[in-house]
Amino acid sequence: MAGSLFRKLSADRPNWKTEEEVRKGWLKHLENELNVTFHAERDRNDASYNQVVIEFKDKGLFKGRTDSRAFKEAIYDRLSKYIPRRAKEEGLSDEDYIGIAIDGDHVCFGFYRGGKIVHRHLLPFNEASVELVAQACRDSKRRAVTSENLEEDFGHESIVGTAMMGGLALELAAHLKGTENNKVRMLFEE
Repeated sequence: MAGSLFRKLSADRPNWKTEEEVRKGWLKHLENELNVTFHAERDRNDASYNQVVIEFKDKGLFKGRTDSRAFKEAIYDRLSKYIPRRAKEEGLSDEDYIGIAIDGDHVCFGFYRGGKIVHRHLLPFNEASVELVAQACRDSKRRAVTSENLEEDFGHESIVGTAMMGGLALELAAHLKGTENNKVRMLFEE
């Protein structure tokens, strides 16, 4: 899977220049390969999936350096604010989240440890770094119990919600047709 994802991203990569192009390219292929749906441009986050928060920048803006202005902004200004805000809203610890900064040429992972954000090495865009991003998303299975997530997972527009409502309707119809359920029929008619 990682090889396929890397090949698809690599094919699109020469066309990326802006943050939006980097974001759309990565998210399109991650969603298709992993069969997940990212929340894009929500609460100022560029993208998020469960406890993974991704910050995108214009292609090459990190310049391969962790001391570049764009890199510092991605980690220390954006991710360092988004992660605690999400953690508070979702009732989880800051340390449950992974932040990922991507500029199309490089990838970097950030985490909260001891109340502050720390980052790992800046990784070049290659098959290994793409696999690390994919693995972080695959491993992020824990959904926060929020009204928004419950509605998304079980609401009337969800696959589960639609199936459940169909099942309940069939069950009700079966009970209404039964001769031993006069009380059910009477309540339904009332």
